[in-house]
Amino acid sequence: SDLAALENYCQTVEKGHSNAPDVTKAGLFEALLYILASPFAHQYQIARRTRWPRDERGPRFLYLYGGGSNGKTTLLNYAYRLLTGYDIGALTNDQFTKSRIQNSAATESIFPLLFDDVTIPRSGYLPNLLKNYWGPSWESSHPVMQIVVTSNSARLDDWARARTKLINVSVHYTGTAEERDLITEVTSSRNSIFKWFSYQYLQLWNEHWRDVTDDELFVARLAMADLYKFARREPPGFFCRDTPLEQRYDQGREEW
Repeated sequence: SDLAALENYCQTVEKGHSNAPDVTKAGLFEALLYILASPFAHQYQIARRTRWPRDERGPRFLYLYGGGSNGKTTLLNYAYRLLTGYDIGALTNDQFTKSRIQNSAATESIFPLLFDDVTIPRSGYLPNLLKNYWGPSWESSHPVMQIVVTSNSARLDDWARARTKLINVSVHYTGTAEERDLITEVTSSRNSIFKWFSYQYLQLWNEHWRDVTDDELFVARLAMADLYKFARREPPGFFCRDTPLEQRYDQGREEW
């Protein structure tokens, strides 16, 4: 099933080397849930501003970090495939620019921007853009897309850390033929999860949006739980069903 495929992807952690495989699986599942919900980030921001008009913060960007050969690139490519059904390569660090983000935002698309292996500058035009992306210049009548990045570094300035949801991808793959065959098999299969997830998300959103919280995935968790209920399938233990990953685990303890 589509749900089983998501679980199988997270279970590939067992083929690598991880100090905390259960935490890492939970991180991968949380990252996929975030990206599945990312087209609705603008809706989430509308709800935030409605409830807290003077709070200029918005939904946090997703920041996936960890050492090399830990599958971050595969994760982004797989996420794009779940969203579109096609193999779309993630954007690169060279494309992680103010002009690229501004030009994309000008289209008013809600399709997320996924950047792989980036470095966030400490100063300049790009940091200023990211600081204010959901800030004073944001308008409810002009949809913007959410941003996801991966990096080898966990070091972030305070302003960036306050605006990002951090997930530590704490696993290392050695690149054996067995590992590559398994990951290719898991990530290449057709999967309609986004169709079902987005439908259920929108149904629940109409009911729950006034109860918006600081958890960007508060409705996404409900929607995913419903999909498991409809499928009569027990949710895996690594699905953070009721609380965000960062509240359930101390990821800092699992860093290499």
